[in-house]
Amino acid sequence: MHRFLTIVLLLTATLNLRVAAASEFDSGWAGIPEAEVRLIAGHVPGHGDMLGLHFVLSPGWKTYWRSPGDAGLPPEPDWSASQGLSGAELAWPLPERFLYYGLVTYGYHDEIVLPVRLDRADGETRVRLNLSYAACAEVCVPIEAGLTLDLPPGPLPENRHSAAIAGALERTPAQSPPDLGLAGLTFDKGSLAVAFRAPHPLADPDLIVEGPRDVVFDHPQCENDGALTRCRVDVDTGGTDVDLTASPLRLTLSGDGYAAEMPVTVGKP
Repeated sequence: MHRFLTIVLLLTATLNLRVAAASEFDSGWAGIPEAEVRLIAGHVPGHGDMLGLHFVLSPGWKTYWRSPGDAGLPPEPDWSASQGLSGAELAWPLPERFLYYGLVTYGYHDEIVLPVRLDRADGETRVRLNLSYAACAEVCVPIEAGLTLDLPPGPLPENRHSAAIAGALERTPAQSPPDLGLAGLTFDKGSLAVAFRAPHPLADPDLIVEGPRDVVFDHPQCENDGALTRCRVDVDTGGTDVDLTASPLRLTLSGDGYAAEMPVTVGKP
């Protein structure tokens, strides 16, 4: 069974404890004082008009990546109340790994921008976002935040928000890049073995494995072996007879300023 951190429900209603004045290209702040969030917008050269979910966290607090790990909840946006917005896709900067009482989680601390790629009409865009997320310190708080931002017709300007979103995009792993190849992937005796052909030997290589919800992938052991980067990950299935052979996984390899991810399927040993 997947391990979960006990979530203490400190606040259950929509939380907007501090609302700052919004400008034309950012919303007011929402959330809780320890983990605030707002929408920002701008034109990012090479990527077009984009939004960003801008989180600011108090010392000791964190929020979660798309796959939180052994505990926590990922940010879940609902854009359905928006007008003039036909698509909004989150991008995910490479997260940190947190260890807490034997639990491994993935997320962000201090400050993070999650870029949002837009598909918008030519006219005014009325962004209406209902965002569910969690923030944790000694306890975890589930949060519901409502964010609104009206974007004018036409292209957005390059502004200070553009720079923040562009910086977050630079930290986002490349998607199945041609310079990363898979040289082997097997699951045997409770252990996942992966070999990559990376563009160069990675200093301090690391691997995040995403897979079935009730399967826990422990801290990887990675090393460079000539032209290959090899990683081994112990797999905890909670005592159930889970065979990962033929299972779809998502692998994120990082190290030495390099980060890339790819979807894979486990082969037979």
